Amino acid sequence: MKRELNGIFEALAHFKLKTGTIITLNQKDCFQQNGMVANVLPAYTFLAT
Repeated sequence: MKRELNGIFEALAHFKLKTGTIITLNQKDCFQQNGMVANVLPAYTFLAT
């Protein structure tokens, strides 16, 4: 998960975005860094919305 979080925070900073989403098999979490938020959602939750 550390590699994915580093990647999403780098992408958020590059594109000047505040939030991003990582889709996983079954993990749910929320991480914050430097005013940016990375939401981690399980695929079944993401697909149901």
